[in-house]
Amino acid sequence: LDADILCLVELDCFEEFREALGEQGYDAVFKGRPGKQDGCGIFWRRERFLAAAAPSSLTYAEPANDRIALAQPLRHLATDRAVLVVSTHLHWDQEAGHQVAEARELLSFAGQCEAAAGEAFAGSTVVAGDLNTTPGSEAYALLRESLLDAAGPYPTGAFTSLKPDVYYYARPRPSSKPAVHGGQGQAAWEEWHWQAGRKEVIDYIMFDAAALDLEEAVKLSR
Repeated sequence: LDADILCLVELDCFEEFREALGEQGYDAVFKGRPGKQDGCGIFWRRERFLAAAAPSSLTYAEPANDRIALAQPLRHLATDRAVLVVSTHLHWDQEAGHQVAEARELLSFAGQCEAAAGEAFAGSTVVAGDLNTTPGSEAYALLRESLLDAAGPYPTGAFTSLKPDVYYYARPRPSSKPAVHGGQGQAAWEEWHWQAGRKEVIDYIMFDAAALDLEEAVKLSR
């Protein structure tokens, strides 16, 4: 483990991670999703960074009480430079359009956190997380208006998420459509389902170039 800062999402065993990574020299903060067991965590190597202020969190308005963002102001001990680290996980449904509204809220939230942390934090935001949106999407383009992508542009075949083909069992459920020939409904589920796998770029590290420079781009699997 070589990272100075780690951002984890869908983290449902924070105490175990905090204990294990604490033994390796990391401090951490965590925010759970409303009514869920998982959430977002930020870990930083205590010999390199110091928490400059208390963390802040955001619960996105769309969809209500579902996804969150967690922000932690940090100071680099060797240089005293400021960085605002944001860990977030946007809504899963790329067709519903929630990511666009969430992206707007995320940028506004980062700006508010920078202002609250002090002048040194202006333009110091780094966002890391599962944004559940692909390069070229409206949500991605909106974020790129303010932040640079540490891995883009993406070569053909690049991916951060790899899901294999899945053949799975699920109980039938009635349809809301009219019944056919006395059955449960026109589109009751079969018990076995097939879901085609996919690989795509949905996880990102983005940063504000106003105060931060990229020394080396992230290299993705292909």
